[in-house]
Amino acid sequence: MGGTIMVHKFIPLDGELWIDRGLFELTSSICRSKVSEDWHKIKYMIFDTPGYPSKVVEDRWKRLENRFPMAPMHQGSHLKAGPYFVEQLLCRDQEHMVEILNKVLLNGGEGIMLRKPCSHYERQRSSTLLKLKPIMDGEARVIGYEQGKNGAEGLVGSLLCETLTEPVRQFKIGSGLTDSLRRDPPSIGAIVNFEYGGLGSQGLPRFPRYRGIRTDL
Repeated sequence: MGGTIMVHKFIPLDGELWIDRGLFELTSSICRSKVSEDWHKIKYMIFDTPGYPSKVVEDRWKRLENRFPMAPMHQGSHLKAGPYFVEQLLCRDQEHMVEILNKVLLNGGEGIMLRKPCSHYERQRSSTLLKLKPIMDGEARVIGYEQGKNGAEGLVGSLLCETLTEPVRQFKIGSGLTDSLRRDPPSIGAIVNFEYGGLGSQGLPRFPRYRGIRTDL
């Protein structure tokens, strides 16, 4: 197991368990296992704290900076296991924002989070915290169906698909399917278009979302 994270009991933290960029599947596998010997690889990357609802984001970050070591934006993979406050950068303008985004992408990241200055913590989706990342487009062939569960029995839960290029890989697309499509899905052999957030360590599309059927073939 990894080491114990010692913090004040009255400080809730908003963050995620992380090893390195491109290792999402490994991190998820370790987190699902309570006895994995690889827990010592895990770092807790802290983004914010909901413990000070009256404080604006800059004040909350200052409190975190005073309590936790800083994780530089492009050097997180070299850190030992433990809790870290993720470096925050002040974006000067749109050009600077694109520059930061491109650096993150070149270093294997997925995107960046944009926080509105002087904003308060909200325990829900908020217009003061936005995610910026490129959406990639792909095509795949339908080779089967996975049935729905938990009240969706009799409907298609996911399309079983395979890539059109070598090496051929199989994956599922469930997000983006309407109720109508789940009742009458694309036929076996159909070529479907989907969007996704990059490739995982196994070369599979991450978070694929159905967009439509190619009809020009």
